[in-house]
Amino acid sequence: MSNKNIKILLTGLFIVAVALFITVTTGAIIYPGVTKPYSAVFTTNGEFYVGKLYNLPFASTMKLSHAFILQNVKSSATDAGNLQLIPLANSLWAPASIRFNKDNVVFTGRVNETSQIGQTIASYQNGTPAPATTGK
Repeated sequence: MSNKNIKILLTGLFIVAVALFITVTTGAIIYPGVTKPYSAVFTTNGEFYVGKLYNLPFASTMKLSHAFILQNVKSSATDAGNLQLIPLANSLWAPASIRFNKDNVVFTGRVNETSQIGQTIASYQNGTPAPATTGK
């Protein structure tokens, strides 16, 4: 092989390796029967979101799809606060996904399916008309 052919081969292999890395890290390859778990995102302004998190290693933002927000909803009768997990799809702007600047994220973590939040999301996906209470 000539040096020119070796350079072309190495360039091609490098492009394939980079494309494979980007595809795998973005979650673009979805294996049958495997779903992306829900993650929690806590921001510097005190908001708490839950959704399917896509986080590229070298990007300045992270994307959250199928998002919910945890809000303190006050009851008008008792004036007591009640935490509720509210789908962002039910908000006025109804986003398909939201992006966070990584500098504004305090922490992220996976949501266990057996946790209160995991069970609330599961019941919502199974057709529960209103978001379930997640505690006080």
